[in-house]
Formats: sequence, C-alpha cells, structure tokens
Amino acid sequence: MRNRVLTTVVCVSSRVYGLLLPLYPSALRNEFGHDMVDVFEQEIRRECEDGNPIRFFRAWSRVASELILSTVTREFLMARIAVPIVSVLATLALFECFLRASALSAHGFK
Repeated sequence: MRNRVLTTVVCVSSRVYGLLLPLYPSALRNEFGHDMVDVFEQEIRRECEDGNPIRFFRAWSRVASELILSTVTREFLMARIAVPIVSVLATLALFECFLRASALSAHGFK
C-alpha cells in the first residue's frame, strides 16, 4: 500500500510541477524544462521515501518561492526597464514629428 501511495504522490507532484513550468521564464523552460521535471521528481521521490511529510512540503515551498521570485522579478524588470524605454522612444518619435512640422512650417508649407 505504501509503495502505491508513494508512486501516486510522486506522479501527481511531477504532473503538477510540469503544469507550472510555463510560469518560469521561457529561456529557462525551453532549455531545461524536461530536466527540471526530472530533478523535481527525484527530489519528491527522495523526500517521500524518507517518510517525513515536512520535507515533502518543504520541496513544494521551494517551488512556490522560485515561481514567486521569478514572476515578481520579471514583472519588476518589465516595469522598471521596458516601460521607460518605450516612453523614451515614444517621446523621441513625437519630438521628431514636432521638429519636422516646425521645419515644414518655417519653409512656408502651411
């Protein structure tokens, strides 16, 4: 009975982890996704065989922490880098339009 429960817990945990992979950054997921699932499955199996449920939950808490940190970091970088870059580019485009309009106006094209 214990082996069947262990197998079920490991199988379900691996499947759930596999479903969570899209939350990781795509470069990491594309290169290491399969290996990440394999390593996680080995870790869960080891923790379950140990018989200490705290270690099983600790492994899942590490996954949750990784996901939160990678998502927050990605969102933080997007807000911190991408938005200002887009803002500067839009400002430059508008400034160029203003300069061209001024040049046309100065040459008598109204």
